[in-house]
Amino acid sequence: MLFSKLIFKQSVPFTQCVSLRIHHRCCSTTKNIRVRFAPSPTGFVHLGGLRTALYNYLVAKSKQGTFILRIEDTDQTRLVPGAIEKLQEDLAWAGIYPDEGPGCSRGACGPYKQSERKNLYKQEVQKLIDSGHAYYCFCSEHRLELLRKEALRMRQVPKYDNKCRHLSKEEVEEKLSSGAEACIRFKLQPGEQTHDDLVYGRVSHDVASIESDPVVLKTDGMPTYHLANVIDDHHMSITHVLRGVEWQPSTAKHLLLYKAFGWNPPTYAHLPLLVNSDGAKLSKRHGDMSVDAFRRDGILARALVNFVFFTGGFASVEGTVHQPRTFSVEQLVDIFNMKHVNTHPCRLNFSQLPEFNRAEFVRVMTAEKNGMDSLVQQLKTVLREKFKDSNECELDLDNDQYLKSMLEWSFTRITRFRELTEPQMMFLWMQPSLEQLQNAVNPNQKDSLHELVINISKLEEYSEESLKALISDITKKRDVKYNHFMKTLRLCLSGLKVGPGVIELMTVLGKDCVLRRLKRSLQLGENEVQQQKAR
Repeated sequence: MLFSKLIFKQSVPFTQCVSLRIHHRCCSTTKNIRVRFAPSPTGFVHLGGLRTALYNYLVAKSKQGTFILRIEDTDQTRLVPGAIEKLQEDLAWAGIYPDEGPGCSRGACGPYKQSERKNLYKQEVQKLIDSGHAYYCFCSEHRLELLRKEALRMRQVPKYDNKCRHLSKEEVEEKLSSGAEACIRFKLQPGEQTHDDLVYGRVSHDVASIESDPVVLKTDGMPTYHLANVIDDHHMSITHVLRGVEWQPSTAKHLLLYKAFGWNPPTYAHLPLLVNSDGAKLSKRHGDMSVDAFRRDGILARALVNFVFFTGGFASVEGTVHQPRTFSVEQLVDIFNMKHVNTHPCRLNFSQLPEFNRAEFVRVMTAEKNGMDSLVQQLKTVLREKFKDSNECELDLDNDQYLKSMLEWSFTRITRFRELTEPQMMFLWMQPSLEQLQNAVNPNQKDSLHELVINISKLEEYSEESLKALISDITKKRDVKYNHFMKTLRLCLSGLKVGPGVIELMTVLGKDCVLRRLKRSLQLGENEVQQQKAR
């Protein structure tokens, strides 16, 4: 394993990295912090990517620095159409806005897509060839496959044998002049490469002892990740690189590239893995981990951002372990400190996510200007999606006042919008089905229901108190058992045998809806009686 070669020593204070001297590069001589989030447009942004983007953004903003979005699209075979736009949309939804990047009006270090920087990579890799740090490799795919098979047969780790490193200048020129296809490999130098990681402390790794010379420029002229990464970080004046710990073994390779170019490397901070609550690696069996999936599932942006942020060493900082609450991205800037990022894998306790979402519901409804209007619009979207292929929705979805009252009633009961369309909550939008209402009205209660309908229609003040008094008077006068009558009302109004209190239910649905549903139930009861007589 690559990690077996890594050596960790004491950590470096975050304040030390702020004083890093920045040398003149192509677009900046500033000493300000410059960080980047550099995803590949091969799919959706997942929780790990969101955490990396967020921490980079917070580092930049906490030091009045610059946050750059760079698209690493050198592997053209894996590109997903529309992924870049979706990535930008997800970041904006989360409240993370690049200072520089594709589509940004500011920034002099573009273009910010690696596929548009090929000429720069070719110029820089030529410098490596001229200085003897890189060489042309003419080995065919067939030969490389034979090497791989032989290594596996010998129970060894497959790697290139660096054959072309030893070609003479004349042999190289002869092959190039003949039109032979070639990639370019970087010469790894033996010896430990050491850097001070802001999370893991001092890290040493002798990459040459376990790997062969890596390809840095492919036969199609596109750079590999390692070359493009180093060149872009240098030319974009990146001062700090925050990325997942899975990239830590590659850092030694990058340090060697920096030395070969004669450039100063940035300061590195590798973020620990995100794992499931049981310590297992996140996988599809845990569900879709993309930001888009959580968004579609009704998780609010600030809830998801806080859930990701407080996973790891920050929960104890603001006391969110037992009582989740949400902070704005601006507030998280003040809370963030690299010293709280620990080296242990960060366990995602998904049972807390609904509580973060509930806390955000409460905050938006009670503290945010126009927050309720925003939630109403989001609820509309969910309901229209639910009922798009049917006409079962009884209520006018453009009735903002009704939707607002539904949210005010339900926000302590739900953790996401979709719960309002689950069976136990469908009474809010749909009349009870004929099957649910079958035999709902006991003949002995029919007259009591008729009287209730008449009296409700006459009520000037429709409230819990007036409804309680009215139902109590009717049941006493007609000698109807109160509890039995309330069960009938619940069935007529919601189709449920158990659920919210009946008075509460009547208040939530409103006068018009209650009258409509009670009249329908009575009519269905009359129809059943007539059918029985006809038999």
